[in-house]
Amino acid sequence: MNEAAKHPAVELLQKSPTPLRTSDFVAEGINRMTLHRLVAKGEIERVGAGLFRLPEFTSEYADWAAIALRYPDAVICTQSAATFHRTTQDLVGEIHVMRPHKDSQRSTLASSFPVGTRVVRVRNEHGVDPFSYGIEEHIIDNIPIKITDLERTLVDMFRFSAFNPSLRSGQGHISEESLLVCMERTLSRRGFSIDKLTDYAEKAGIRRAMSPLLKTSLHIVSSLPEEHYSTSP
Repeated sequence: MNEAAKHPAVELLQKSPTPLRTSDFVAEGINRMTLHRLVAKGEIERVGAGLFRLPEFTSEYADWAAIALRYPDAVICTQSAATFHRTTQDLVGEIHVMRPHKDSQRSTLASSFPVGTRVVRVRNEHGVDPFSYGIEEHIIDNIPIKITDLERTLVDMFRFSAFNPSLRSGQGHISEESLLVCMERTLSRRGFSIDKLTDYAEKAGIRRAMSPLLKTSLHIVSSLPEEHYSTSP
């Protein structure tokens, strides 16, 4: 082990299964200036405001894990969730994260990480909390990460696409092609639930706007073998 690797900050990271916060180092007597020097030397890596990991600590979703560690209630959504579910062909250069519409930290989140982050703002529709349905928790890099499920991802892709006539100006970030590819791949996925899709569209307040897509979805899944899809929420 070389001299740099013997630094207490490096040793702490070697023992930790997750990135560490500045406060974790300070508790061990390691100050911020020392961390900055180690980052400059390439011995540790800053992955977000106040978050550090070893340079070799990488995985496909390492940046998602860093965001979830700093913002546990953040939800990976739209195109990023579609990437996770393999229902998109797009190479998304930013992480799409869902936060409450009136979240005071949304600008902080977007500027806290070196990777591109798009904060997707959602609001209650008809009194339904958008964070109360269609969200799964997956353990990635030893960190629980919230990700919209298969059906919720398709609903949100529609919500923020040009196909949604009620979309507010400046909110759309999903192309028509991306939505159609997501729809095709979602409907062909074993275990897809048309009931969940319809329920989520209702809760999101876009069931009427989404009606043509829902009818098309129902027509497609009705032609598939019964064991291919689910009709129960």
